[in-house]
Amino acid sequence: MLDNPVIDFMLKRRSVLAAAMTEPGPDNAALDAILRVATRVPDHGKLEPWRIQVLRKPAQRALAEVYRQAFSSANPAATDAQIRAAETRLTRSPLLLVVSCRLRPEKFDKVPAIEQHLSAGAVCSHILIAAGALGYAAQWLTGGPAYDDAVKAALGLTADTTIAGFVHLGSVTEPPRERPRPELGNIVSEWTPDT
Repeated sequence: MLDNPVIDFMLKRRSVLAAAMTEPGPDNAALDAILRVATRVPDHGKLEPWRIQVLRKPAQRALAEVYRQAFSSANPAATDAQIRAAETRLTRSPLLLVVSCRLRPEKFDKVPAIEQHLSAGAVCSHILIAAGALGYAAQWLTGGPAYDDAVKAALGLTADTTIAGFVHLGSVTEPPRERPRPELGNIVSEWTPDT
């Protein structure tokens, strides 16, 4: 196709299941680069409505315990296997980044809520790209923990803050398999005005 390393990389980029990740995760220099890339996103009004929290293994285990307790309380009929599965959602990777978004309602007249949310989503996407470019595996997830009040409280997030994603980072022993991609003709059209 085009002889461009960025385009070549993006055409091959794949998420890797967090459950398939292993050590090592990004070292401090790589993490710094990933975080710098993550914050170079479209941000109408320079609001920076997003925050990123870094959770290493001890912090992941502590947050997982919070979610296990919340899940167990909310699902009293849950089996031990379901409770273990819930608990491990936050401990699957060597490094976990939590991206949150606290909207700035006083700016909605110029920067609607959707634009602020999309900027936080772009942070998650940039993390995936930067991690992959550095040779690390990455997966962006939400799921139950992202919407759990106890998890948000444990992270120090206010009630008006949403979790845009848990981004798992690590390494893999073998590259992920390709998956089917959409045919552009099915999703892209050229709009022309009626004349």
